Amino acid sequence: MLSASPSFQSTRWTLIEQLRASDCEEERVRILQKLCEACWFPLYSYARRAGHPSEDAEDLTQGFFQHALGNDLFGRASEERGRLRALLLRSFQNHLRNHREREGAAKRGAGTVVSIDAMGAEARYQSEPPDLASPEALYHRRWARDFFASVHERLREECEGEGKGEVFERLSPWIFTSGGAGEQAAAAEVLGVSLDHLRVMLTRYRKRYRMLFRQAVEETLDAPTEDEIAREIRELIELGAG
Repeated sequence: MLSASPSFQSTRWTLIEQLRASDCEEERVRILQKLCEACWFPLYSYARRAGHPSEDAEDLTQGFFQHALGNDLFGRASEERGRLRALLLRSFQNHLRNHREREGAAKRGAGTVVSIDAMGAEARYQSEPPDLASPEALYHRRWARDFFASVHERLREECEGEGKGEVFERLSPWIFTSGGAGEQAAAAEVLGVSLDHLRVMLTRYRKRYRMLFRQAVEETLDAPTEDEIAREIRELIELGAG
């Protein structure tokens, strides 16, 4: 059962390449599980907004990754250069178009190699804005927001590994916003530092977040140029703000 928290750390083109190259079923299952952990909810949201009931969306999303085990689902794009976000959406759209031909071949819970948190998925989906009528718009918005959250989690893990978990928790609300001087002064008092020192630490965390974000974006692009990285960053910011 997957957690609802996103995990884009492993969402990279190297996983797609490893999946295509591996002949070991155990290794392919491990790779598929990583991809599923990172990408299942945007795909589930797409299926739900496309009109599929929650149970069908669960089956379709789970089946998408299971189907990849026995089929060259990503192999046809092996020579493409592009974004993992776009590749997964195209592949999932093809999967939805063809799913009726495979109906009954993989019922829920039968031979499952990857799983999703169905109850958590539907609760998250119901919190999405209803004005995003297009399945594509919702998919891209959810991908972007999960992406931001995953980088935030990566920074949290770094801080905890350095023994600075409490500092991160206190500064976390202001990584994306300026915050009020009174709130920051109160946090500085709790941490036992001056307000100026707190602001220096906050500047460092913001800089580190930007570095991690760029690195994560690069990992979802196939042989990216600087222009491609910059364009994807701009798009993610626009999508996440929508």
